[in-house]
Amino acid sequence: MYEQRLKNGIENNIKHWQESDELAKSIEQAASTKGVNINATATEENIKKLSGDITKATTDVEVDLGATVYAQITSYYCGPATAKMLTKYYNDESPHQTTIYEMMNGVAPNGVTNSQQLLYYRSSSGLNKPNSYSVTSVIFDTAINEIDNGRPFKSGVPGHARMCRGYKISGSDEYLRIGDPNPIYFCIPYWEAFGSEIKRIYVRS
Repeated sequence: MYEQRLKNGIENNIKHWQESDELAKSIEQAASTKGVNINATATEENIKKLSGDITKATTDVEVDLGATVYAQITSYYCGPATAKMLTKYYNDESPHQTTIYEMMNGVAPNGVTNSQQLLYYRSSSGLNKPNSYSVTSVIFDTAINEIDNGRPFKSGVPGHARMCRGYKISGSDEYLRIGDPNPIYFCIPYWEAFGSEIKRIYVRS
């Protein structure tokens, strides 16, 4: 146990050293670009020149949980397809979309509401996440919290359900990593600028 903790400590130190080295390199690059001599005495003017670049270098982040993306098999199965993605991630099971649709009390050829989708997410014979819940207040920081805790979720836009499996911050720009069941995306996830969502379902045990 001691050797393992020592190993973990060394690995963490190496990680921090690498991050520090990357930050130092970004500062040197910014200084060179802006004509600032980092070996000279620091002045308020030079600090102002560098501050924007340094802040960006320390806040950029990208997280992707890598959950499997499935295409919906009918035009109104986006909800079941999204639930299939989340079931694969959480339970490593891959139920048929029609089975999920029926558990959501779907009536062809109609899609399913958030309330109907929750029937599957909460059911012990479905995803078995009884504390799952829906929201219409979509906040980027909440997406960060879900993803950082290993919880992809259902991300809804008008008339369509998708899975959110990650996020990215680039300077002042914010993005969600979307697994979209629409076949036009060929099950290839994409980055979407934050702001399109109107509702979510958070998947909770």
